Amino acid sequence: MMKKVCVCLFAICLLFTASQVLAGPITIDADMSDWTGSGIVDLGTQAAPAEGESYTLKATADASNVYFGMDRSTTERYLDDIGWDTDSFFMAFDVDGVAGSGAISDGYGRVNFGGTYLPDFFIYFAGGPHWYETSSWNGSGMDWLGWTQDGAVYGNPGWGDDDEFALNPAAIGGEDDELRVWAWMTREGNGWVEAAWGFEAGDAPTAGDGLAVTVPEPATMALLGLGSLAVLRRKK
Repeated sequence: MMKKVCVCLFAICLLFTASQVLAGPITIDADMSDWTGSGIVDLGTQAAPAEGESYTLKATADASNVYFGMDRSTTERYLDDIGWDTDSFFMAFDVDGVAGSGAISDGYGRVNFGGTYLPDFFIYFAGGPHWYETSSWNGSGMDWLGWTQDGAVYGNPGWGDDDEFALNPAAIGGEDDELRVWAWMTREGNGWVEAAWGFEAGDAPTAGDGLAVTVPEPATMALLGLGSLAVLRRKK
């Protein structure tokens, strides 16, 4: 029997305004030293498999993209497709905002979804360096959309410790400028969720409503002169 994990979410809302300026543009290069300034949202730190190690997920935005960065500098683990010895990272998005519309599990069968809102677009950072695949929910099953390296760099001892991802909200079909996000980390080839954002980790956990990320239209963001992003962790 799959272990059902109770979801414990808490509310926190952060809004970037036109007076808040990033130290500089985000470069996708596996080095998060440029993730500074008031425009960076810390989505939380979760324990890594080894004692004393952790993963920290952050987000920010500009006029074109929403960026997610994974600081894994305290670990000796990296994203790759080597079974058990490396990590896989996953993100799911509810892009239509319709209650009850979406998948009840991700395409790899790692996480179940039981909240009011359900995801309908998935990113699986589970390939070799920088390779990931995507899928979308068509109402009755998954449409698999293939593998790409666009907008992603995985950390590696040869070039940097961190993972960085640039996602265009329009490319994943967000409605009303809102993306509801779930994120989780496993070992490559193993179903146990070892770290999660928006729900509790565990064996085939059941997630609630996750994290709601609101991003203004690109034109509005350009007028502001920076990426404006509101992140809300909602109570059920």
